[in-house]
Amino acid sequence: MKHLKITSVMLSAVMCVSMFATPVSVFADETPADPETQTEAAEKQEPEATEKPAPKETKKEEPEETVKEEPEAEEKKEPEQTAEPAETEPSESEPEAKEPSETKPSEETEESAQTEEPEEAAAPEETAPQTEEDNRKAADKIIYSGINTYGGIAVIYELDDKGKLTLKGEGVVPRNLFGDETYVDQVKSIVFASSKLTGLANECFYEFKNLKSIKIPGYIKSIGNYAFRYCESLETVELANGIQSIGYSAFESCVSLKSISIPDSVTFIDGYAFYECKKLTSVKLSKNADLNGGGVFTGCSALTKISIPSGIKTIGFNTFYDCEKLTSVSIPDTVTLIGRNAFTHCAALKNIYLPDSINSIEQGAFEYCVSLESITLPAGIDHISADTFAECKSLKKVDIPKNVKAVYVRAFSGCSSLEEVNYGGAEGDLTIEKSGNQDITRLTINYGVKSTNPMAASGKTAKVKYKKLRKKNQKLSRSGVINLSHAKGKVTYKLVSVSKKKFKKYFKIASNGVVTVKKKLKKGTYTIKCKVSDAGTDDYKSLTRTVTFKIKVK
Repeated sequence: MKHLKITSVMLSAVMCVSMFATPVSVFADETPADPETQTEAAEKQEPEATEKPAPKETKKEEPEETVKEEPEAEEKKEPEQTAEPAETEPSESEPEAKEPSETKPSEETEESAQTEEPEEAAAPEETAPQTEEDNRKAADKIIYSGINTYGGIAVIYELDDKGKLTLKGEGVVPRNLFGDETYVDQVKSIVFASSKLTGLANECFYEFKNLKSIKIPGYIKSIGNYAFRYCESLETVELANGIQSIGYSAFESCVSLKSISIPDSVTFIDGYAFYECKKLTSVKLSKNADLNGGGVFTGCSALTKISIPSGIKTIGFNTFYDCEKLTSVSIPDTVTLIGRNAFTHCAALKNIYLPDSINSIEQGAFEYCVSLESITLPAGIDHISADTFAECKSLKKVDIPKNVKAVYVRAFSGCSSLEEVNYGGAEGDLTIEKSGNQDITRLTINYGVKSTNPMAASGKTAKVKYKKLRKKNQKLSRSGVINLSHAKGKVTYKLVSVSKKKFKKYFKIASNGVVTVKKKLKKGTYTIKCKVSDAGTDDYKSLTRTVTFKIKVK
């Protein structure tokens, strides 16, 4: 890796040269200046960059080695980098080097200009800004800048006195970005200013402890493993559409991060991506990224609700492990698998709907969900794995569909409140392995009983314009007046009452839920009650609910 400290003169020279030549040719000229130093740095860093992510049990030890080794490597290279521009700058950008010297109050030697880089870089821009770029630099007061040419690419970095790090150049932003690591703790925000940057390398911004915000544009296609690990002050992360992957433990222990919105362009989220983000309360997931990496939100103890978008098929192992405040989970009917320990230690979870599309619930999936009160297992599964509901001490009722043929050992061990177990099949159809620890074999199992219908319905408020009602009837779709979910059989609707009896004749509800508001109805708000009936199926009971919704005529 080669870091070049650059003054405002050098930055101008690089920008001028880049207008007439590709970035590769500009930085290729500087690389041979000290091949031994570049080779030595590359040999020290390549092994760590290619290492596979450590297992969850050991990954806490890995950062200590990185922190100890990197500063030693940079201290050895520092003297060579400060001397190098004195040999290369005059030959490469001689015309540009003359312009700033003419604007200086007094002449200085090249040697003194290079030994006092931070002051020299700011002085010309503050005293005599010439262009918009010069004005920007004078206002920002660049305190540290350079070029990282590791791997044959060139990433230009500029850090101002307000803590804003601006990145330019091309390729993947490398780890060990700075030549002088002492500036890491001064970075508060990061801005990308070149569409030729394509990704963030492993450990790219690892342990930037004062970084508070970052906007990652869509041309950054990948976020590497541990890219923002231990960025403990990071509060705001904006991910633009276009990003494709989020690496292993990419945002691990970002303990100040409160929300994250993952665009649909993301197709892969690796394991433990948001591990131990203890203040994370709001999550929007990509519908195209299965959660099969494992442990994606493990230890997100402030997360209270999650809506998994339709399109996701897998909820991987440990996905919501130890999300102790999680109370609401919405699972779409595209999900087919819930992985091992996916919801273990979700202590606040009282109920959860499991769609029939699920054909596999792995071992310990809901272990230690101590607030879970009842569960209706999906008709798509054929067995209940070991420890699935172990130690669910508040669990009182379980519905097991007739397709289930085996209940494995300890599936309900430690469920001390369990009183009712209903099974859809015959007594001889179900095999239960005994655990000897408060298993369901101690209970009387009700055979040939259909599962509870999970249909849910609630009212909404719809609006109708009075001007339109003066001329003709208006129709409202079922979805416009009623929220309906989890219905198992055919659903029908029937009008029950209207808040103002004499106006009941102005309303009609078809069996499919379409509401007709008849013309000449007066202005006002009308409260309507209707019955919503689900006929049920071979696996689920029938169900009828009374739903109230409102219609405002304005």
